[in-house]
Amino acid sequence: MSRGVERLHRAVGDDELVRIQRHSLLGMAAVQQNITYKKELFAGTVVIVRSGILEVKGKVIRFCHEMRNAETDEIAAVAIQTGVFVDAQ
Repeated sequence: MSRGVERLHRAVGDDELVRIQRHSLLGMAAVQQNITYKKELFAGTVVIVRSGILEVKGKVIRFCHEMRNAETDEIAAVAIQTGVFVDAQ
């Protein structure tokens, strides 16, 4: 599990899921990612990334990651990711 997704789970109080995934054969696989670029960023630009869970249905989870210019608060890019929990055996 990526550190960003792990931090998102912790932020929403899902430490138990993080613990289970680290110590079991349950894994997560990203199966789809759609990125929309809205504004150009330049080298040295400070960015803020905000993440959230859009929905959880059975073994499927959808996340949204939004990248913003820290100075102007303009959205630079949005990524919607779909992940599935899988048996890693």
